[in-house]
Amino acid sequence: MIEKNTIMSPMQIWHDFNPVSTDTEVSIINLVTEKDVVTTEIMFTASEVKDGKVRAYMKYSKRIDAPADAPVILIIQGVNNNIEEEVLDSILNNNMIYATFDYAGIDEKHTEYPNSVYYGNIESVKNIIDVSNGAKNTCWYLWNVVARRAITVLAEQLDNPRICLVGVGLGANIGWQVAGMDGRVNAFIAINGCGYIETLSNYFKPVIKGDYPTAWLAGLAPQSYAKYISCPILYVGGSNNISSNIDRVAEILGLSSSKNKYMSICHNAERKITLEAFNTIQLWTKRFFLKDFKKIEETEVSFSNSDDRLYLNVKTNADDVEKISIFVSSKEKNNSIREWKQIKKYTALSNGEYITPLEIESADDVVYCYVNTYFKDGMVLSSKQISIIPSELKISNANIVQKVPTRIVYNTSMEDDYFYGENNSFAFDRKKIVKVDGAYGVKGIGLDGGGSLYTFRVGNQKFREAVGATLKMDAYTNIDTTIDIVVYNLEEEELVPYQVSVFLGKCDKWQEIELTDVEFKNFEMISLDGFANIKKIELKNIGTVIFNNIIWV
Repeated sequence: MIEKNTIMSPMQIWHDFNPVSTDTEVSIINLVTEKDVVTTEIMFTASEVKDGKVRAYMKYSKRIDAPADAPVILIIQGVNNNIEEEVLDSILNNNMIYATFDYAGIDEKHTEYPNSVYYGNIESVKNIIDVSNGAKNTCWYLWNVVARRAITVLAEQLDNPRICLVGVGLGANIGWQVAGMDGRVNAFIAINGCGYIETLSNYFKPVIKGDYPTAWLAGLAPQSYAKYISCPILYVGGSNNISSNIDRVAEILGLSSSKNKYMSICHNAERKITLEAFNTIQLWTKRFFLKDFKKIEETEVSFSNSDDRLYLNVKTNADDVEKISIFVSSKEKNNSIREWKQIKKYTALSNGEYITPLEIESADDVVYCYVNTYFKDGMVLSSKQISIIPSELKISNANIVQKVPTRIVYNTSMEDDYFYGENNSFAFDRKKIVKVDGAYGVKGIGLDGGGSLYTFRVGNQKFREAVGATLKMDAYTNIDTTIDIVVYNLEEEELVPYQVSVFLGKCDKWQEIELTDVEFKNFEMISLDGFANIKKIELKNIGTVIFNNIIWV
């Protein structure tokens, strides 16, 4: 008999689980054909417990003319970040089958958990890494059972198809576990989820930092499953995602035994990946899931000291490279609030090698860097992120030219890639960030189609923490509208939003917005007390409004 608190490895936890040993008891609850696409919705039995059965919800869609052996993209959704229709269309248009299931128990059509396993419903989970009742009595175990039985259902309904597992957010972390334990997964794509959730405050808030249950780390943490994954893996995520730490991506990939493991990082992105990353997912799927394609050699990056200056060295090892993009950040240890700058000037050497000097403010501040490699077919893959404290390379402060602090956050003479945006699309197209003419022919930055713009470039702290500091910007609109301006304050390692709504009337002139700290309120209607710890600025629901001259005064 296994005691509740026995520390078990993934193999010990799952050795007696057989996902095909019992009847799935499939019931079709809806069958619809629309625009030559057949969508089947079913309930199936994931497991039987003492007071009933876990009945899980699943749906899958395929074109009427899809080949009999069409492969399946099985998506494990995140919470509140469901896959949109554009993803469904992309899958179906490539003669694949779209499938997804519910594990969280909260959607309109959802998986039903009996009272004895109430903790399968995510709204009932108080501590997501709690293993005090044993690894098999956790939400993670239940969610994995549902996922692996979903694969069984697909095998029964669709005659053992090849399966590419795609996890989003929390679903990505479940995906690491499923891909590690279920050999029926032929490829795995993780979007904004790379394990190590015990270190992320939005998942878990430890009383003592680092005091994590050993039973969790040994048997349920997603990273403990990585070494069992041998199929091709692609990680895609935002550099600033709060649910996935860019600093740990290379680490979890390094644990895997897969010979084909890659990442694609979207700079300054938080929740939504870029359109080019979404295109990379499609191209990667064709290469490594639909075909047995040769390995792509990883781009190598390293730091060096030359004449007391810090340099970045890049070596691309693939034959079909079109270009590279270099991204650098410094000082900030918290990945979710780093300001990433693109280095656009670099020297191309021979044989796919590049070099560029890096500007630093202090030899004692940590520098982070990664490189995106653009391939001729449109795929974009990232190098490992590397970091260094320049003084460790014997670089001194002697040749560092100190920049004059500026109160400017943004004006349209600057690059627009400091901003990122969000709209109703699953993937964000950076080309939607536009500079257009406002009053007097003066350009402003906006978002084609509306939505929200945000930046981690928040201006020099000297001006933010000055007594009586105000945030000022110019806005132009040709219609009456109300926008929301949000500043995110760092409080106990969490970003807390403080918001103010601003009405802008139709006007043929630029309108000046000037806001003090007390005008910004959090969800409890408490005013912000100073701008010193602001780490992010967001312009929400902007519609057709454009902005310029964002400064601290």
